[in-house]
Amino acid sequence: LQAKYEVVPQEDATKVVAEFVAEPASGSIPAGEEGVVTVRLTCIKLGQFRLPLFVNIAGSVLPPLQATLTAFVCGPKLLIEPEEIVWGPTNCLFDAPRTLTVTNDSLIPAPFKTFIKNARSKYRVDIREGVLQPQETVNLTITANLDDTIMHRDQLHIIVTEGENMIVNLTAKGI
Repeated sequence: LQAKYEVVPQEDATKVVAEFVAEPASGSIPAGEEGVVTVRLTCIKLGQFRLPLFVNIAGSVLPPLQATLTAFVCGPKLLIEPEEIVWGPTNCLFDAPRTLTVTNDSLIPAPFKTFIKNARSKYRVDIREGVLQPQETVNLTITANLDDTIMHRDQLHIIVTEGENMIVNLTAKGI
């Protein structure tokens, strides 16, 4: 005998975490053979979760078969190069630009914002916010303009929406 199956529609209460679509959602499998059902999962929330998927077998008196969909959902991941910027001896009162390369190493867009930690910083960044598409790269220009012959330290913060925030240490010595 062949077995007829149907994937039970997802309960609405679980759709706040993720939604799944099974293809084909119903069908029959000949006796002694196997069938393949592809499940496409679209995640809504970040984090780790488990979601039940039930399959009814026509004519069975047993409860539906249950599978558990498990996922760890993370936001976009940015790669930065270099990980810190060291100017070394730098002439005071002149702009000294350096380049920071930021790449979106994920399959989803990465909205981001940048800022320098200290409000009266001797450093500035040219791009305050943007969105990197998957695998896209942008070069940020960080400029030091020192006003004293001391060591100047600060941090560039890159805030990634639903992703990991990053900090780039900035150091330069005025001459």
